[in-house]
Amino acid sequence: MKSFIDTNILIAYIFHIDSLHYKANQVFEEYQTIIYSQKVKLEADFVFTKKRKILQEFFENLLMETYNKNANLSSLKDLKKLISNKKFNKMIKGEIKSSLEPFWVRYVKEQFPKNEIIQQAIFNCLNNLDIYSFNRKEQIEKRIKITERRMKPYAKLHKKLKEMDVHHPDDKIILDAHDHNLRINDKLDFITFDNGFYNRILKIKEFSFHDIKGKNDFYTSYRIKNKN
Repeated sequence: MKSFIDTNILIAYIFHIDSLHYKANQVFEEYQTIIYSQKVKLEADFVFTKKRKILQEFFENLLMETYNKNANLSSLKDLKKLISNKKFNKMIKGEIKSSLEPFWVRYVKEQFPKNEIIQQAIFNCLNNLDIYSFNRKEQIEKRIKITERRMKPYAKLHKKLKEMDVHHPDDKIILDAHDHNLRINDKLDFITFDNGFYNRILKIKEFSFHDIKGKNDFYTSYRIKNKN
């Protein structure tokens, strides 16, 4: 089977502490051929750099917090409370908050750990962000096939996307996938983990994908994976 993936699947796959990491893993396990366009690659490069910087700075600062004698970080609840009191902008806070539980499950692995356990967990997480995230990105991009450049504007379909509030670069990405799908004999599945995007494009009858899938079509989560 073949699928054309949105940027968020690739990002979730690269980062182990992304809340959708194991759902993204399932995508790469389920499909023999994974496809994206140059637009997806460019956006993924930008998001990767930004997300990695946010998470790296946060966990470096968190490590410093663990050396504060007055800090109380003995549970995931304490960690979430710490973040709620920090003055981050909405985007950064959302990125950090969504990573906390995956971080705890993957690296801490205890309900009420000692401070030394948390410090080691942060060291391991930072090592992953420093080194392994680059390796994982490079390795998975070698597997993904990139589409030919789209020449047709699909003006009527683009107009409909705008009317349905599908913004850039999502409008370009879905048109790239649509264009590629029309060129091949085997029909593609288009996959995005963005619920708003998914719900809008699902209503457009002009798309002839084999299927349009969202994150709810992939059952695996980091909680299930951790228990196994």
